[in-house]
Amino acid sequence: MRSTVVAITGSVAVAALCASLIAVDSGGSAPTVSARSGTTTSTSTTHPRSATAQTTAASTSSPIAQLSAGGGWALTRTGLEVTKNRGRTFSTVEPPIPTNEIRAVAMNGTRVTVAGSSTSQADFADDEVSITASSDGGRTWSPAISVASPPGTPADAVQLVSSGGSVVGMLITALSPPTSWGVWFSTTNDGATWTEEARVPSGGLVTDAGGALWLVSSPTSHELFRSANAGKQWTRVRLPRAITGAALDLAGTFPTGRVVLVADTPDPATGVPIDVLTTSDGGRTWKTLAHSFFTGGLGGNVPMTAAVVGHTMWIAGSGARPQLVESTGKVMDRTPPRRRATVQAVSAASPSTAWAIDVASSCPEGKASCHDSWWLYRTSNAGLSWTPMHLTPANE
Repeated sequence: MRSTVVAITGSVAVAALCASLIAVDSGGSAPTVSARSGTTTSTSTTHPRSATAQTTAASTSSPIAQLSAGGGWALTRTGLEVTKNRGRTFSTVEPPIPTNEIRAVAMNGTRVTVAGSSTSQADFADDEVSITASSDGGRTWSPAISVASPPGTPADAVQLVSSGGSVVGMLITALSPPTSWGVWFSTTNDGATWTEEARVPSGGLVTDAGGALWLVSSPTSHELFRSANAGKQWTRVRLPRAITGAALDLAGTFPTGRVVLVADTPDPATGVPIDVLTTSDGGRTWKTLAHSFFTGGLGGNVPMTAAVVGHTMWIAGSGARPQLVESTGKVMDRTPPRRRATVQAVSAASPSTAWAIDVASSCPEGKASCHDSWWLYRTSNAGLSWTPMHLTPANE
């Protein structure tokens, strides 16, 4: 199977937060890339092609790609593509939501849940989110149901959150830079019905870790909140003074139960110092696991991207070499996907297998023509080398 670069392009404005949903340019039949963790039972096809795409959906604070031991998904104009072999091949499924309206996907075993909305970031209005699900890996789908966001809360970003193999909630974020606000909807039946809870302290990105939900605020990523009751109430987490003002990423949980937080405070003159902290008591106290340093060009208020798998954590960022941090605190440098890579998201199925999203910006004909090009890479040797991912058009 020949290797092909998967490129995705989108507006710089939309890319202020990592866009997790991307639709392809209609030129040719090239697909786009976007992914969420999980597994699927679909049968993969062959004949990979390179892809160039443009964003047509509102951005979210979710990563563009995630990988688990099961697989992931990719969004194209020809449909929603899923993989069960860690991205080596993809096959297409067709949820009853238009491709350019899909905002979030959650995959838990053979169950695939899709959320969609037609809101654009310029459309500051109330909105409804459509939700559908498949219990057989995408062969059949439930009728789409509508969940209305509260008045004055446009669905600029939507995130489906899973815990214990089921969807447990949905965060709708309304963006009004430099701030945002969010609304949390809970579900106790894997998304069949939804209950609107109180507004959360901020929009952003929710992570299930250590038996609780953690919310990193957007768009600055400076604040951390925690919910111990499935999102009904949220409490601000007090952080060590040493990382006040740092951009945060809640990376996950080590098998020992320690929740892992990554904090960075870029210095234009010297680079990006990184602090890795852990907590075993719900954020009441924090211990420093490791201190690292990147020489990349990460901007202020931009968190590093990190993912915990087993006793290992992957960390990456703009212009920096990816690193592996073991639960013992040992830090190991790895090879970037390409020279001067701008890694926007990293996720892993094991200490040796991971996905990385790389992005490059260009303005070929002035500011109005600015766009981002995205590439999805895979490593199977712990980051010593990377190869572009493969995608397959729907009808091949």
